Amino acid sequence: MNLLKIQLDHTTSQYVKTEFEKIQAALAPYIKKSSMYTLISVPILTFSLINLFALSVNRGISDETMPLIIVFGVAGAFGLALFKESMYQSKEIYIKSFNYITNRIKKNDELPDAIKDRYLRRLQTEPANTMMIYYEFLQQEERLKKMEGLL
Repeated sequence: MNLLKIQLDHTTSQYVKTEFEKIQAALAPYIKKSSMYTLISVPILTFSLINLFALSVNRGISDETMPLIIVFGVAGAFGLALFKESMYQSKEIYIKSFNYITNRIKKNDELPDAIKDRYLRRLQTEPANTMMIYYEFLQQEERLKKMEGLL
């Protein structure tokens, strides 16, 4: 699973790939939870809504159908709660990845503070491009390390 919205292919350096693997390892528990909740919630919610609709249209609401309506309603509510939890986990994934990237940039000793500040400002102003900004940061960090002979 690639949560990253950028394509890491054969042209991407091993240094950058390793750094992205680190962030994915840190986010793996949240990704797993979010995926599991979504996988469970969508079928339950769909099944409940379809059956509620079919039951109310075909038979109408009566004393005979009320227990089934309640069961499908409760199942639908459970599915919706799981889906909402998966959305919460997705937000946690974003927050954790943003914090990880921000701290990673701040802790860098090779790049000048002006360049680090530029990346941090871009993260604040362009949150939709967080992974691309991190990718650019890693490439610049790698270039600098190669120039200094550290890689």
